Amino acid sequence: MARNPVIQQAYERGKREGIEIGMQMGISKAIGFMKSGLSRVEKTPGIGPKTIEKFKEAFGEEYFK
Repeated sequence: MARNPVIQQAYERGKREGIEIGMQMGISKAIGFMKSGLSRVEKTPGIGPKTIEKFKEAFGEEYFK
């Protein structure tokens, strides 16, 4: 049985959009998780400003805001 091309296109578009939304949500959650962990690193005894700068260079400033 042949599929309705209009319905098939809508299905494919919805699938692509759903994957994109899921990826963005996953990235957002991962950034939040990393921010949480790295904020604890900043407060860890023995880790000074120079080491934190190395972390910022490696991970990016956005994880330390």
